[in-house]
Amino acid sequence: MLAIALTVGLVLAQDPAEADTPVPEEPVAAPDGAPTPAPGGSGGSADPAIAAMKRQADELARAASKLKELAAPERLQAADEIRKKAEGLTGSPVLPPRDFNLDDYYSLTDAEQALVVSRSFFEALVTGDAGRVVEYVGVPFMLEDRRIERPVELRSTWAKHLRSKRTDLIALYGIEVLTPAEMEKKYGQPPARLKSWPWRQAQGQFIAVANLSGRAAVVVLKSVGSTWQIVAYHD
Repeated sequence: MLAIALTVGLVLAQDPAEADTPVPEEPVAAPDGAPTPAPGGSGGSADPAIAAMKRQADELARAASKLKELAAPERLQAADEIRKKAEGLTGSPVLPPRDFNLDDYYSLTDAEQALVVSRSFFEALVTGDAGRVVEYVGVPFMLEDRRIERPVELRSTWAKHLRSKRTDLIALYGIEVLTPAEMEKKYGQPPARLKSWPWRQAQGQFIAVANLSGRAAVVVLKSVGSTWQIVAYHD
């Protein structure tokens, strides 16, 4: 873990001048409750299609958040109905991984649930499968210092990012899940170029640090519905 600690320290302390120039995007309005885009980022008039998808995602998230209160048979039926309605919503997962038993999942602590989701995300990442990766991603999403608002951009952006990483040469060795306070105490303040990351929400958020073949990759997880969405990534 010493190598991981040193790598994360370098990631978080990286000079803003070393960051790649973000790709300009057509402006769109940030969803309600989302962080305000950094200067030069997305902004402008609302996209009706995105607004409609957000309303549907919010509705499904509210339904998913009530699953824990249901008895097991009713819970499975309700979860199946939510999954069917969510099939067309890229970047809006509201349930944990499909192959994970809900009863077992709900018996876990929040940190353990976040670990389950982050492990599924990183296992998808090392396969180089952008389609699987975005199943765990929520929008708005920060890919390093780039903010992605449109769900339709997630798959193409991740496909390009993964091609540049030679994921066939990467292995997942371990994951550490931390609260934001624990993350900053252990690794320090994030660099200025990541100031738009959603780091410091007091509740419903964790940071996961993965060991990818001896290098650190960091994600932010946000509680939505009955799952933890990956809303930011840096390696």
